[in-house]
Amino acid sequence: MRETLLVIDGRGYPDALVRVLEAQGYFCVYARGPLKAKALLKEHPVALILWKDNTGNAGLSSDLARVWKAHPQVPVVHLQAAGARAEPFELGSQVCASLPIESADSHLLPSIDRALAPTRPPLPSELDFLGAATGEAGGPSAGARSPRNVTRAPLQMPGTAVSPDEREGLFAPPPPSAGTTWSAGAWRWVRDKFARGP
Repeated sequence: MRETLLVIDGRGYPDALVRVLEAQGYFCVYARGPLKAKALLKEHPVALILWKDNTGNAGLSSDLARVWKAHPQVPVVHLQAAGARAEPFELGSQVCASLPIESADSHLLPSIDRALAPTRPPLPSELDFLGAATGEAGGPSAGARSPRNVTRAPLQMPGTAVSPDEREGLFAPPPPSAGTTWSAGAWRWVRDKFARGP
């Protein structure tokens, strides 16, 4: 799923900026002021706010900061135009990067990547796709991993694309199921059914 960025620009829709972001695989929604920003934060799972601070209006900056402070999990990247009055330290700790608009071309995408890195899940491994680490399709579970403090003889395996942690999970016993257990009667029925044959 593509990450959603809320682009705020008080001077109008930033066509060039949105084209660059969408070319990088982001989905962009646009707000000009705090009312629309608030509505979009409610409607969309916004991963990051990209704020072009180009109006020089301290009241607008303060109103926008109040809107995103209601969503403390969403980081903010601040693009500051020459002459803008607001400083990032006045806007709260959510502002994780502040760049001059003029130099944003080379620094913007790396700043967005750094801001989103803590919220992105790790890339799944080959075993996660196959469900082999847990014996179940759908990915790893915490119970499938062996405790780290248990000492074991290292597995002598040929070099493969499987990491040591994944290999340990692959050969670990499956976790106990946390679901239903069959009654003795159900097991007896299955045993009798297979004993009789077709």
